[in-house]
Amino acid sequence: MISSAIKLSVAILLLSGLSEQSLNTGPCSNYTVPVARSFTPESLCLKTWYLISTDDEGLPYHLSGCIKFFHTVFLGTGNVETVETAKNLETNERTVSISSMKFSGTDGTYVYTTEGVPSQDTKILLTDTKTYYVEFSCADEGSEANCYVGIFSSAPIMDTVKLDAIHNYLEAYNIKRSNFRMVEQSPTICGL
Repeated sequence: MISSAIKLSVAILLLSGLSEQSLNTGPCSNYTVPVARSFTPESLCLKTWYLISTDDEGLPYHLSGCIKFFHTVFLGTGNVETVETAKNLETNERTVSISSMKFSGTDGTYVYTTEGVPSQDTKILLTDTKTYYVEFSCADEGSEANCYVGIFSSAPIMDTVKLDAIHNYLEAYNIKRSNFRMVEQSPTICGL
């Protein structure tokens, strides 16, 4: 009998396609990531998405929890406006910020912009368009690759079998599970 984790891993591989793309010839070229799956930006919109796990050490998520995004789409343009809310777990202060995702087509690639952060070319690596999506960006900074991966779920707590399957998939592309940290999304702390 095939376990549900193996079935989900196979399903993720089939959904994403097997083509790969190297980002450039700099340090980010160490990450040959799958080409984003075709979808419409509208499929991510008008629902709340919770950041479940991230490997971005550059952002103060270790102090933050309850990070969620609500996407709205500007119909006809493919541009998505996002309202991000978070909670500082030390001070209980809540923050709200506005960002945008400017999609250039249906390959899942977009430019992320928000106040105080340089624009980033980002791509959706995996999604079923209903319950999860995984985004990735990488920028060369001298001899270092500054990469970010975020795993988002439509529920504040993601099924562990699904999360394990996503991590297993990412590890095949040199994105190590050990670099990720979970983002606090407990309903008792976040007041969901």
